[in-house]
Amino acid sequence: MASEQAAMGYEPLICGTDRLARRAIRPWRGAMLAALRLAAGRGEDPDTGGVAVALNQLALLEAYEGSHANALALCRSQVDFWRALAAQAGAPGLLGGVIQPLINIVRLERWSAGADGTVSLYGELAPARRGVAGPLLARHGIALGFEGLCALDARADYAALLDNVYWREYGRYLLQAGSEDALQALLGEGLSRPRSAFVQLSLVEILLLQQARSGKHDSAARLLSGLGLAPDSLLWLHFKVCEMFLAQRRGAAEAPALQAAVMDAARRGRGIRDDAWGLNLLFDIGKVFRLLGCGAEEAELLRLATQAAVRLGDEAVHFDALARLAQLDGDASCALLQQFQHSGYASVRKRLGLAPASACPDPQSAVAVAAAAHLARLDFGACLACLDGVDAALAAA
Repeated sequence: MASEQAAMGYEPLICGTDRLARRAIRPWRGAMLAALRLAAGRGEDPDTGGVAVALNQLALLEAYEGSHANALALCRSQVDFWRALAAQAGAPGLLGGVIQPLINIVRLERWSAGADGTVSLYGELAPARRGVAGPLLARHGIALGFEGLCALDARADYAALLDNVYWREYGRYLLQAGSEDALQALLGEGLSRPRSAFVQLSLVEILLLQQARSGKHDSAARLLSGLGLAPDSLLWLHFKVCEMFLAQRRGAAEAPALQAAVMDAARRGRGIRDDAWGLNLLFDIGKVFRLLGCGAEEAELLRLATQAAVRLGDEAVHFDALARLAQLDGDASCALLQQFQHSGYASVRKRLGLAPASACPDPQSAVAVAAAAHLARLDFGACLACLDGVDAALAAA
């Protein structure tokens, strides 16, 4: 039972390749509003790529602050923007732009949906169902299925994006939820035919963790030994950590050597990119050492993560690493409260016993939501006037 409980705390290390450093929210939001102003400033010929990046990140920031209503409003406005722009420009290929905000809506609604609702939300992204317009698409006025949307613009690899979300994210959700039958079916289908290397290895990692959770450590170790990942592979370290964990749980003689190899890789930065993706990997490896009861190794990794978080400006990981180090040192959190009391991240504020930032919203949040609503109606003049009023809104706050 102890092994099973530990395995359940081991989250998949493979994450999306588009991870962003979680910088201080208010200046980040200001930068995205400025970027939106620049992208929308061309009127009826907007910089669509710039609009997409700005609206996606503005919605993300609202979610980080805990304001899911604002995040959903921004995503829905973006869907309406792409629909309206595609119709006005007579360019149906632009309609494919709705895919990313729709995926973000699925992610946001997952938090409030029960198990059945979450299964339904992700089920619409399943390859077998992409040919028809399901409820998610229908309620946003889109008659095509995801397959049809992908076909509108062959230059954009929307199918790969959908595959990544469905197989990796949904598989991770099922693993966390303990939905064994549904997870078994997903893994069986996903691993039965060739997919991108990233998606394929993500599913293999989830399968390994499912087997570890069930106490099938020997079976998982045999599967892992057959992978044969090259030492310079992007995901080599992810599976080396899994190998280390399984060896420790099996009481294998090579467990200490594997622990040493993982720590050596972390110290040297081998397999750890110098970006938010690598930072999160470093921090998550520390969690695995925590499961193994290796306090000294965990603390060393947390200190490395702290240094990387400061260098990259990742406020959320910086807090998490310092908070865990304080726990290990038996220290009080007064210094943390002083250092992070102005953080906008809901997760940070909750742990500090502070009200969410959304309780006293940044005036720029309202500007972002209003500007996106104007864009959804292709009212570029009103959108720009709204964005030009950011400084006035801040002065009045």
